[in-house]
Amino acid sequence: MVLDDSTLFKDCPFLLDKKFQEQFPGVIGVASFIEEVSQTSIRVTGEYKLFDDLGVKNIYEYIKKIQQGDKASVETYIKVQSILGFG
Repeated sequence: MVLDDSTLFKDCPFLLDKKFQEQFPGVIGVASFIEEVSQTSIRVTGEYKLFDDLGVKNIYEYIKKIQQGDKASVETYIKVQSILGFG
């Protein structure tokens, strides 16, 4: 499953907020990447450790935690964004 931007925007409309996008450059790419990895991990192992560690069930809860400033979620965003060069 590849998460497209329209799905993200529909379920997380705050992603359309330019201020949020400026605060978290590349957040859409990061979210898409994490969702793809989570789906693969869940298919293979039945779980996704990152989501378990962050206390979320899915990508939408994860993005919401970024928006709320959750330290661990934001740190994860920063790591993925810097490694993959999104933004």
